[in-house]
Amino acid sequence: MKKKRVLIINHEFPPIGGGAATASDRIAKGLSSSGAEVLVMTSSFKNLKGKSDWHDITLWRIPSWRRSKATGSFFEAILFTLSALFYSLIAAVRFKPDVIISFFGVPAGIIALWLKKVFRKPYIISMRGIDVPGSQSNEPLIRYIHLLIKPLLMAIWKNASALVANSESLKKLALDSAPSMAIKVINNGVDVKTYQPPRDKIRKSPISILFVGRLRIEKGIQTFIEAINILRQKKCASFKVDIVGDGKMRNSLQRYAEACGMTDVVLFHGWKASDVLPEMYCRSDIFVIPSFYEGMSNALFEAMASGLPIIASDIPSNSEFVKDQDNGLLFPAGDSNKLASSLQRLIEDESLCKHMGINSRHIAEYFGWHKTVQHYAETIDEIIS
Repeated sequence: MKKKRVLIINHEFPPIGGGAATASDRIAKGLSSSGAEVLVMTSSFKNLKGKSDWHDITLWRIPSWRRSKATGSFFEAILFTLSALFYSLIAAVRFKPDVIISFFGVPAGIIALWLKKVFRKPYIISMRGIDVPGSQSNEPLIRYIHLLIKPLLMAIWKNASALVANSESLKKLALDSAPSMAIKVINNGVDVKTYQPPRDKIRKSPISILFVGRLRIEKGIQTFIEAINILRQKKCASFKVDIVGDGKMRNSLQRYAEACGMTDVVLFHGWKASDVLPEMYCRSDIFVIPSFYEGMSNALFEAMASGLPIIASDIPSNSEFVKDQDNGLLFPAGDSNKLASSLQRLIEDESLCKHMGINSRHIAEYFGWHKTVQHYAETIDEIIS
């Protein structure tokens, strides 16, 4: 029986990028394990370039002039698009994909549409969040970019053989722009074997609070730092904060922490490789996700699988998975006082932390990557048949 050939296009792929990079990695490996032949086309980065074998998939890092592991610019996305327009022609002729999976409607969706017009190749658009109009509406630049690319994005969606959102909330947001289009939901997954609670964990002082994500406005990281400053002025047990991630706000956040005298409490670790993260989750006591917007956070599910109680901003993509008073506490996005109060409550109530952490793990166990891969494989079969 002939193997299905799947071309996955994403401008980000580990060790570059965030949640979408992880998702494309897991799905590529999963499809390969299920019998498909997989080629991933992504950005080069420093000495990571050209073709290589990666866990039974072929990884092709094309020229894109990417400068940072953590974040990419709009200009870099344009450069990736121009590069991929050429290299995708080579991939189409030599690899002969049966179907294309485009992570993000833009920039990868532009390449998928191009290959459909030239070679009649069907494609799936995997919506991730920032590529959907209306997301990150608090950032003027993002709003302008969405307005600029919306006609092109609608053409990309319209020509897709399948549209996939990674959460119900993202699907609803996409339907605001395209109410007549069929969109299915395939949630992100989590590796529940890699991310799991440590055995016989004993909570020690200081209490460890963890944030994992890009240091950008939409992640609500400024709200979090302000809440920590408020919390320091209250009389509660000692704590420390680990901030894992990088981005354009890092310098200003560090200056704020220094100005508030919090350098002994708040530690900025920068970007960390995925193999380091499980240990960081295990030695933490509380996980905070203060975002103004998310598609579906991989870090959230990694924390839940690790048995952590969650303090999350009350936005649809968080409240879909974090149940207030059950596996975590919800607070109004941007409200540093409410976030500080939630932190104080969990710091002072060890039994509540433990109860919520157990519930987090139970929820995460329903979201293994094998289910995500299975749903994508079924979608591919429907398209090919």
